[in-house]
Amino acid sequence: MKAHSGPWTIRYGFGTTPVGPALAALSGQGICSLRLIDGNHRRAVEELQERYPRAILTPDDAAAARVFRAVAAYLDGKLENLQLDLEGTPFQKKVWEALRRIPHGQTRSYQDIARQVGKPRAARAVGAACGANRIGILVPCHRVLASDGSLGGYGWGLQVKQALLDLEQSGRA
Repeated sequence: MKAHSGPWTIRYGFGTTPVGPALAALSGQGICSLRLIDGNHRRAVEELQERYPRAILTPDDAAAARVFRAVAAYLDGKLENLQLDLEGTPFQKKVWEALRRIPHGQTRSYQDIARQVGKPRAARAVGAACGANRIGILVPCHRVLASDGSLGGYGWGLQVKQALLDLEQSGRA
């Protein structure tokens, strides 16, 4: 995806995912942010503005509602191809695209992803790319485990990671 060079509009809104309240944001190129929040809507908008300082933020509950419906469908395995606005380094983008190719209900190791993106010794860098992911759930970092099968890490906590994996396994998002 092309990086944004000048001011542009980001539409955002709040909703609920199967693992908690969240903020969804969309640029003209697609979903650019999906993150769980602690319920402090004002702080969540401030953080979004910090992340995109040149963007004009516009509330849009209808657009956000479509994202939250898509999240539920995605976790049920019914929706796999959403328009995302992924901004990151070339390596991060390769990792995120590899994550998006992990089939619903399955997992891979950080090492597996490193090999898949052509950097077999970069498992830690894969973990860092997961940590930099701005589009939680839809770029499914929760599907990546440590080589020993343990959960590894997750920005929203291991309980949320396990809950997402359980939802995909049960088909009850």
